[in-house]
Amino acid sequence: MIEIEGLPEGWKGVAYRRPYPQEYILKSEGAMKVRIRGEQPWLIIERIKQREITLVETDERCSDIYNMRGSYWREVKETEEPKLSLSVGECKEAMRKLETFNVTDLSVKICRFLKEHS
Repeated sequence: MIEIEGLPEGWKGVAYRRPYPQEYILKSEGAMKVRIRGEQPWLIIERIKQREITLVETDERCSDIYNMRGSYWREVKETEEPKLSLSVGECKEAMRKLETFNVTDLSVKICRFLKEHS
């Protein structure tokens, strides 16, 4: 990454060319949004996107675990399939509702889960 003197915190340089409307350029006063196509080249800048992570509480203890206030947390990778977490009570309620609609495949899975964890 090239360091650019005078570049405001949270911005990065992306090109040096004539700017298009809605792009930001670096001027002596700081970042400025362009309204019309520029006639001369400027340093085009963009805001640096903040990284956002999702953590889930876990019982695991390995290298990619965060220990906060006595609990262990694991970062959820973007490629992971989202998981649903239900209490035993919520599972029992879901079972009753599924049986009403005769959804047997899912009912059997939930029954097994309840037998193991009740």
